[in-house]
Amino acid sequence: MFLLLSMPGPISAQGLFEGFGFPRTVTATGHTELLGPIVVSLRQGSTSAGKLVIDVSPLQITNASSADIRVVATGITVGPTEFDPDNKSLVRIPVSAGASAGSIRVEGIRVSVVGTGITSQNAKLSWEGSTALNVFTAGSSVAVINAVQSGLTADPITDRFVVFNGQVFDDTSTISLREGYAAAFSSSREFGQTVSTRVRIRVTDFPTNLQMRFPASVTATNSGATLTTLGGAPVTLPTANGSTEVTYSFSGVSGSDDLVESFNVPFTVALVGPAGSTQPTIELSLAPMGAAVPNGTFASTDIPRYAEDNIVVQEGTSRIVTKVLYWTGINPSLQNQVTLLNPSSRAANLTIDALNASGQAVSGTGITNPATLSLSANQSLVRTLSDLFGTASGISSLRIQSTNADLLVSATVSGNGAAESVPFLSRATATFNVPVVNENAQLYLLNPNSSPSTGVLTLRTAEGRAVATTSVNLAPLASTSIALGSVFNNPSQGYVSASFSNSVVAFESFGNTSTLNLLAIQPPAGVSSLFVPFFAVGNGFQTDINLLNLSDDTVTLTARLFDGTGSPVGANVLITMPAGEQLAIAVDRLFSRVPFTGYIRFDVPQVTRGFFSFFPAISGHARIQSSQDRVTFPEAVRGGSTVVPLSAFPLADAFILGSGTASGEFEGIALVNPTASSVVVTLQAMTPSGSVLATTTLTLNPGQLLARLVSELLPGLSTQSVIRVTSSAPIVTTAVIGSNSLDMLRSLPVLR
Repeated sequence: MFLLLSMPGPISAQGLFEGFGFPRTVTATGHTELLGPIVVSLRQGSTSAGKLVIDVSPLQITNASSADIRVVATGITVGPTEFDPDNKSLVRIPVSAGASAGSIRVEGIRVSVVGTGITSQNAKLSWEGSTALNVFTAGSSVAVINAVQSGLTADPITDRFVVFNGQVFDDTSTISLREGYAAAFSSSREFGQTVSTRVRIRVTDFPTNLQMRFPASVTATNSGATLTTLGGAPVTLPTANGSTEVTYSFSGVSGSDDLVESFNVPFTVALVGPAGSTQPTIELSLAPMGAAVPNGTFASTDIPRYAEDNIVVQEGTSRIVTKVLYWTGINPSLQNQVTLLNPSSRAANLTIDALNASGQAVSGTGITNPATLSLSANQSLVRTLSDLFGTASGISSLRIQSTNADLLVSATVSGNGAAESVPFLSRATATFNVPVVNENAQLYLLNPNSSPSTGVLTLRTAEGRAVATTSVNLAPLASTSIALGSVFNNPSQGYVSASFSNSVVAFESFGNTSTLNLLAIQPPAGVSSLFVPFFAVGNGFQTDINLLNLSDDTVTLTARLFDGTGSPVGANVLITMPAGEQLAIAVDRLFSRVPFTGYIRFDVPQVTRGFFSFFPAISGHARIQSSQDRVTFPEAVRGGSTVVPLSAFPLADAFILGSGTASGEFEGIALVNPTASSVVVTLQAMTPSGSVLATTTLTLNPGQLLARLVSELLPGLSTQSVIRVTSSAPIVTTAVIGSNSLDMLRSLPVLR
């Protein structure tokens, strides 16, 4: 006011204005949301020629035409509304000079709210023109949005239809939906609106030979408003063109804007043939769908239009988590890589959580957590932690939730010239055994439960005698790393048994400063035979066996040695192991005469108690080490080492994840036919997209071991590939990648 009084000329030559806003609620997914009305009143003086400027930045104005904006001027003369071609956030309204009283009411400005993150919005009011004598004494920033909410809400379906054993037992169900707030739905034709608000019902994972029938119209439970199909008739899904969507159009009544209107949409189902095995997913969204600025992908110019935002009211095959996998003990200072494979014929939707040691989701600027992926049939992916989440820092564990139970995942850890791979675990266990306690052994534990887990670790001698204990407490989803040497005063031999109140996930690493060995701790197997599928002895190689008798019985194992042709070598060795005993021994000490390469079979005797017969639980692994000397291998500075778990379950269909070598590496594969008949084996090299790069078919004689370089069997195999091994009868498979200098060895998980 001081400035105004100081200006030359009478105040009557000035137009003193005040602005008012009448804010409204808008839909968070809306691209054409109406702002609340704006009123500009002349409080004193007279208008000068100029332009009223309304600035709604950072929002973008999305009116199809300036004519859709209603400007009602009382006592003041205004010109046609103008859009700024260079600034999509501005509206200009020309005002003529000479009015001494009056007001201007502006309604119908539409904006895109999507992705802005706003919860409210003010419009900035100003004047521009050659004289610029009009000014705002108050209300130069007025509220036009007071809330941003979901325009549609819905309840999960509780009365699901039931199809069982090829028959429909309950053929009805109901979808309950409602506006997110009063007046979220509109059938108006004001301010350029071209269509009514619509609700799309989309059904995915649609079972074969199922039909779903939706009514032509439903009436709101609390008013006379209706939802009617676009064609005005009942809709049966799938439609004639194969669509599994039905869209309803809203029609309001007097008083609709004052109510949050609710609708129950019933539907029925029927079978027209044998029912498919998938479970349907039903989701709702507001429609029509489009973009703030129509384009080739989103061409709709309808008003209103919305960004797609689906509400799942019934989770089906693509939404129901059927498998959860875990990996813990992640060291961010090393390179950590995850290999994922969907070996099935349908897609797998994944949610991958990165957790810190406390069990909290890792978060921060630039971090995406959880990461979501979709793997199509036969697709594989290789990703680092930084690829997945934007960082590797602070991550201790990964949890993968999959809608496809066939998902297979492994992790590869590398650094300082060493590397090792390990499978993700899908089974947690409350009791388990850790086979190695020396060589810098580290035990990694994760509590996958929603409640705490407490446990006791017991150091045992090789004979199974308890020596010392320590307690472990884990909060939900928390993890920990335990240095066994520090906890148990550097034991040179023995193993650790563990017992927890809730099942936990366990991994172990061990090795000297130049090697890395990883073990996924899994329940022991009670089977008739266990296999070391490949060993190497001599020429700088050594293979060690680590066996644990985890049963309550004394067990006498029969160890049989076979050379590369499948021929037995030397006499069988009987190994008697009392309950809880461990045997850690080199292959060339266990057998008197050992070929350079071959495989070992341990036969387990059957035990009978009362009416029941079973095979005692035995667990174990083999470790292959290279200790090349510099005379033979001048480039070698240390030996490589890798762990191969004992094979308890031969497979007729298996996948070798993370196949393919980098420069200076080789990959070998070993196939053992444990049967008494010949077996036909097919190897397929698969690209990440799932296409077959190369195929080899071969025959294994009874008991034969075939050990070859992968380059001999599948020439042209690229890195980050998958090898599929199928056979006419179950076989034992293992694969190892190593450096040409043999200072790095890494076994590859063989999974199914």
